[in-house]
Amino acid sequence: GQRGTTFLATFSLDWRKGFDLLLEAYLNEFTEDDDVSLILKTYRVPHAGIPDEDTHSFLLSSVSNRVDLTRGNLPHWLLLDGSIPEEELRRLVAASDVVVSTERACGWGFPLLEAMAMRKPVVSIAWGGALEFLHPANSLLIPTTGRLIPVDERLARARPLYAGHQWAEVHVDSIRRTLRFAVDHRRDLATRATRAQEEVQERYSVEAAAARVAAALRSLQVTSRPARSIFHRGPGITFDHKERGGRRVLSYQTAKHLLRSLLGERGFWKIRELLIWFSIGGARRPAARGRRPLQTIVRRFGVNIVGHLTAASGVGEAVRATVRAAASADIPHTT
Repeated sequence: GQRGTTFLATFSLDWRKGFDLLLEAYLNEFTEDDDVSLILKTYRVPHAGIPDEDTHSFLLSSVSNRVDLTRGNLPHWLLLDGSIPEEELRRLVAASDVVVSTERACGWGFPLLEAMAMRKPVVSIAWGGALEFLHPANSLLIPTTGRLIPVDERLARARPLYAGHQWAEVHVDSIRRTLRFAVDHRRDLATRATRAQEEVQERYSVEAAAARVAAALRSLQVTSRPARSIFHRGPGITFDHKERGGRRVLSYQTAKHLLRSLLGERGFWKIRELLIWFSIGGARRPAARGRRPLQTIVRRFGVNIVGHLTAASGVGEAVRATVRAAASADIPHTT
């Protein structure tokens, strides 16, 4: 049946997600005498370096050297493995008491933002992209040691892209204390959750995001020069800090500055996964002999949005949110 405090964590089976930290902290902090439950909603993604075995067994094996799994009074926990419809996921969040994330390398944190919109208390490591919208007054933040350490070697082996990277050091004891605080201070959590919902509605609704995007884009005078991918430098990308002929060119640097101003530094790097290109119609064409040498044709700009539109994870919702924002702001776009 329903427990006094139900923690919910939704994540893909990927070593970045820190599921081993969460499970270790939860199983060691609580016992069956505590009126708590932990629901792990997981799904598999390719190339994550996760063994092809039963997910329940895999999760237990990931903490077996740090948790006495033979202990007879382990607290209640439940595994939900595989993708589920969006409406069912929404009901799952609504039925939980606290949404928790121990992700080690969080680019943005859509599951947390969505939970906040539903006035659910959230717990997260105090590091990464989610700090763009999380702070001590609207969430419970798990402190780090202040040191950076190499990423999990299992992640580096599975995804060489992460080899040599670092992330924040987090002690399991800090996670344990934060989970215990959540159980013992429900009224405090409710106050933070109320503030979180208000901030999400004010700053991160589709309408609010669309207004910021539209205002920023319309402040630019764009010529017909095509912009290359904002994630790949290359020839033909021009930028002039001074106005040239009364116009400014939307270039690599301009697009980068624009996106950073809209999304923040961490949010900017998150969208590298979405591969969003700004595409501007028109071209510079040579004039016939005897006429002006060049004529600039200026046309209305549009946005090409490329990403994992059907993905159930935060990456999928991020690009779907971008599409909704563009549509709400009446910005021409293709997907």
